[in-house]
Amino acid sequence: MLIQIINHLLIFSLSLLLLLSYSTCISAEALSSSPSATTTTLVTTITPVKLIHSKIFYPIDFNPIGICQPPCLNHGICRRLHGNKNDSFNENDSKCICTPDFKGIDCSEEAETDLTNCQESTCKYGGTCVGTSKSPKCLCKDHTRGKRCERHDLIFVVELKLYDNGKEAIWQKDYEDKSSYLSTTKALDVCKLLKLSITYGSNLQLSNSLIDCYLINYNNNNNSVIIQLKSIFDIDLSLISLISPILIKNQLMTGFQLINKTVNEFNMISFNDIMMENSSNFKVYVHDPCKNGNHDCSINAKCIVQSQGTYICECNAFTIDASFDANYPGRRCMYDGLIILAFAIIGGLICTLTVLLCGCRRTIWRRYRRGPESIDLINMPRNYDI
Repeated sequence: MLIQIINHLLIFSLSLLLLLSYSTCISAEALSSSPSATTTTLVTTITPVKLIHSKIFYPIDFNPIGICQPPCLNHGICRRLHGNKNDSFNENDSKCICTPDFKGIDCSEEAETDLTNCQESTCKYGGTCVGTSKSPKCLCKDHTRGKRCERHDLIFVVELKLYDNGKEAIWQKDYEDKSSYLSTTKALDVCKLLKLSITYGSNLQLSNSLIDCYLINYNNNNNSVIIQLKSIFDIDLSLISLISPILIKNQLMTGFQLINKTVNEFNMISFNDIMMENSSNFKVYVHDPCKNGNHDCSINAKCIVQSQGTYICECNAFTIDASFDANYPGRRCMYDGLIILAFAIIGGLICTLTVLLCGCRRTIWRRYRRGPESIDLINMPRNYDI
């Protein structure tokens, strides 16, 4: 009897545990499907690691520009953090996106410390030390930035087909002259659209990265007009390895849809070309300075384009890198003295052996020729007419 009572108690306890576990699973599923949980997931997609790979399309009437308190300084821009158009405008919903030179809530703090001394290896990417010993500075080369010239510009080419009020623009003679009024005004207008698209795009880290845009060329494509623009980006060093043409293209796509359609410049570009990723009318690719020789690699180095919009230089075989800066290789490639000495010794030995072999061969040949001749002359009759 006692054993039966114990068995019933065990069965009752197991049933109670199963019931509790089932109710817990139901509660967890309900919690994960609740609106508040969905909002939390949306916010986490804005984290730097995930957002750098994302392509989020906000509602068409979403305003990406927020209200930051205190206001953003030093060319920082205020961006909203949420993609829901019903979100209220407040300082908790917005964030200052600073340029790489500044940081802080309002971009008021300098991201780098001032130089206390300056040596040859202090200024990166070929920069030189200037100023006084008390206030040294780095004079950076073209397309390098930062107090120590540690950031290199990322350059991409954007190709777009031009339109006039919804119709394809027709090729004109003035497009051949890049300094003409038509060429310059069209380029400035399209650059304005690119700037807005980058600013409004879904990737917050890229929204304040486009620093310059200018015309490369116009191409005649079956009497239609294709514009080529060089877009220059200044990206924080921690994000450079993640940059690619696809990421820049996604930023343009997600930002272009939020531009006010009443903007006059909007009629110059086809919305369908951008959003449908038409490869023939909308392209983004890395600018290739190695192709046209517009680089600073050593004559003894090879120029190699990188997917991030930069290039590197690699010293050729039998040369060494004489640069003091590991971030700036391939600019001072010199032949190794030991290698040159080894080549000189080997070359001298080869020349010596060649002379000896040629001399020995000539001596042997002369002896071979003289032997038979003397024998023939001795055996010839005296009246033989030579």
